[in-house]
Amino acid sequence: MPSVAHRLSKLKVTTFKPSYSPTYFNLSTNHIASNPSHPLCVSQRRRQQERPKRGLWWCATMGLDISKSSCVRNWARRRLRHALVEALKAKGYDEAGKLVDREAMRDEPVVQQVLARGRSMDLMGTLRMHGVSPLLPAKFETVRADMRGVVAALVQTAVDKALGVAGEGQKTGRLDQRSARAGAPTQLRRQEEGRPGPAAAAAAARAVWGASRPRVESKRPESKMVQAALGALRLKPQTSSRPHLEAGNEQQRPAKRGSASPPPRVKPQAAASQAPPHTPRVSSTARKV
Repeated sequence: MPSVAHRLSKLKVTTFKPSYSPTYFNLSTNHIASNPSHPLCVSQRRRQQERPKRGLWWCATMGLDISKSSCVRNWARRRLRHALVEALKAKGYDEAGKLVDREAMRDEPVVQQVLARGRSMDLMGTLRMHGVSPLLPAKFETVRADMRGVVAALVQTAVDKALGVAGEGQKTGRLDQRSARAGAPTQLRRQEEGRPGPAAAAAAARAVWGASRPRVESKRPESKMVQAALGALRLKPQTSSRPHLEAGNEQQRPAKRGSASPPPRVKPQAAASQAPPHTPRVSSTARKV
């Protein structure tokens, strides 16, 4: 079932840009309700919360590209409003998107079939109409034609939604058709029988193939030249190109950790015991005596 946005994108609307959302939100007072310093912020928030979320919410907006004059923008906004109200009335709807005149769509058998079953045909969601520059010079009949296409897209979506509640109006796959012919409920047989989906089946197949795949560990034989080069590197002694520098560095290098410990230092007492005995000095007067 195509969405409203998809149907609106197919329309060739020249006087405004329509945008639709299935959720409800207010476009005209958002700048007031989102500003806590505004004096009407609390009242606007309460008004938005108390507004019933049913029917069709719509709003016409204008930008400065239309005109810098607020009077001209208000006039263009009124053109869109009047065109939308007339298009809704032609389909039997009021300004809130509620169907009030069933005879207005008696030429459409699908709508009459939906109404005969007691289904609701009320429009729902939020519609925004943003005016563009061709809106000012365009004739009002052109604006009406563009608006009639937008309302027709909304009505067709409401019909599809009403038929989709009972499973009608939607394309069924081959599995659904076979199940229906066999007397089974309209479900996929794969889901009824508990079969895995295509992604799960592919993952299981890859796992089985990886487990059963033989692992061959083959090494490429090295050539004779590579073997000879490796042998030469292994047998070649490692000689230094600067032996005189290496000899000088050996004396200056400190001992590494884990290597042979240096010779023990001699304590001062031991050194004194090993020294020769001290002979007292005799003065010259003592020698004469």
